[in-house]
Amino acid sequence: MTFPRLHLHSERYSVNGNLSADGFRKLLGTPTLDLLQTVVRESVQNSCDAADEGHVPKVVFRLRTLSQSQSDALDSALTAFPGPEASRAAIQDFVTTEKKWVLEICDFGTGGLGGPTRADQLPGPGESTDFVDFMRNVGTRRDTYQGGGSYGYGKTSLYLSSACSTILVDSQTTNKGGDARRFMGCHLGSAFSAHSDSGEPIKYTGRHWWGSPGDNEDYVDPVEGSEAEVIAERLGFLQRGPEDRGTSIMILDPLFMRFEDTNPRVTAGLIAETLLWFFWPRLLKTQYSAPSLNLAVEFEGEEVSLPRPEDYPPLNLFARAMRKIKNNEEDSQQVYSPRYKQVLGDLAIHKGPRAERTPIVPEHKSIIPKQCAHIAVMRPVELVVRYFEGDPFSNADAEWAGVFVAGNDDEVEEAFASAEPPSHDDWLPNMLPKGKHQSYVNIALRKIKETAKQVAHPSHAVSEHESDKEPLGRIAKAMGTFLSGAATSPPPQASGSKKKGKVIPSNSHVQWASFEKLESGGNGRVIALFSADVPHINGGAIVGTATHFLVVEGRPLPKEDENLGRHPVSILSWKSSDGHFYGEGHEVELDANASDVQIRVEIPKDMAVRLKIEFGEKEQD
Repeated sequence: MTFPRLHLHSERYSVNGNLSADGFRKLLGTPTLDLLQTVVRESVQNSCDAADEGHVPKVVFRLRTLSQSQSDALDSALTAFPGPEASRAAIQDFVTTEKKWVLEICDFGTGGLGGPTRADQLPGPGESTDFVDFMRNVGTRRDTYQGGGSYGYGKTSLYLSSACSTILVDSQTTNKGGDARRFMGCHLGSAFSAHSDSGEPIKYTGRHWWGSPGDNEDYVDPVEGSEAEVIAERLGFLQRGPEDRGTSIMILDPLFMRFEDTNPRVTAGLIAETLLWFFWPRLLKTQYSAPSLNLAVEFEGEEVSLPRPEDYPPLNLFARAMRKIKNNEEDSQQVYSPRYKQVLGDLAIHKGPRAERTPIVPEHKSIIPKQCAHIAVMRPVELVVRYFEGDPFSNADAEWAGVFVAGNDDEVEEAFASAEPPSHDDWLPNMLPKGKHQSYVNIALRKIKETAKQVAHPSHAVSEHESDKEPLGRIAKAMGTFLSGAATSPPPQASGSKKKGKVIPSNSHVQWASFEKLESGGNGRVIALFSADVPHINGGAIVGTATHFLVVEGRPLPKEDENLGRHPVSILSWKSSDGHFYGEGHEVELDANASDVQIRVEIPKDMAVRLKIEFGEKEQD
């Protein structure tokens, strides 16, 4: 089949008026994030909102250049543009560029852009209006439970990120109970005036569509069926069958590829980092649930690695804080409104030694903090709205991370959703009318900000006087000091390690366990509770080996210290957070699916302890 011809329609002002393209551009407001981050966030959030029930949506970002044949096909579709000089010049500049960069954003497991293709048509029973809401209407409220809000505002970022303000859209969807394939292009220019063939002046809004000619010249429909498939194939879109429902959006000439210091491969890495930084909650795997989002990044056809959040510092700390909330652990807390007797959400903090970063991009380009001291806030849909930065530990070898998840109550959810600007990157209580909902958001923000400032400066539960008298108080203060500013450089030698089995060194993972709290073991015994995340290791059973280090005044005690024998350390139990007992002692065998472990250790009455954990695949006999 020859390449189908695309017809251009430029929107005229109607008698009742229209929103100009210039006004459309301003709908996004002023996001707190840069353009690339905004595009990534908005695109994935839209895909999550559009997910088919029972399906985990997959979103693929493809940063690539068009091949010569793809470029030729695009040139034939876009050259005949009769709009104003600025729009014509921008598109022509892209068409004549030798190396044409595009950013293609594809989702699968979603409903695609279904329903009627014209805004004046009513959908059938159970049909969506996604096509007209995305391609034609502006600001229609999206009817998605706990969704992103008004459908359409975020799509402005797609046009803003194109140097020629142009996107091409390919969608596999349904309409009137049957499969439908649709293709359409759209350009967002500026309002202008022109003369008709008869010399009559005509005012245009600046919005333009490429598609199939309709019954008259007032609009174009999307190209459908086999013709739409041919166009998508010729332009190099990811292939789809009728069962691969979803939408692909191609941003022509991405603006962030034109910056003077742009390195295309680094840009692909920044997309990967943005996905991890804002969507890690959906990527977590637990013993009870699989990830609720599948993400991928490609650069010129090659996949960019996306590590698991649990294995990628400092997201591992956020993952642990989230687990505290999910498991309703003792040190997670509810944020509460006494006046309205309403739970507003849950807040948890997790502290740990600062782990070495595994950079996806050069350090000076990375959005991942070098020393984490942040609280991620989100609604129950678990998409990070923003991070509140607090005070870091004075010791650069330690860091902390926190999570706040707003309550699932419909009234609370509505308050926080309504407090989000069109870019969904903040909670702004002043957007709400004075009253209950504004109070909900204000109380939560106040607690989040207070906590962010206090984590690195804890007020110890044990008073100074009590800590001088009670051994448990002294040790609690020492353990707290260890993570809040004392020296934490790894000691050169270990004490008390008892290895019973063999671990394959090439497949081992070493980490410092996180100190959680102290308990009284009776008869003057002191019990310290530590936790660690079990890394993903391909294979069978996992062996966990613990090595302890005695700490005095924040510094490790050398092994050769003659008093070592007077300070016994016993590992009493290894358990999962849901209570499954794995064993005792310095080495145990864990389940292949284990995701976390809590370790109870009897420690000396007058010293603090560090615990290093090595995880590895059990060697086969």
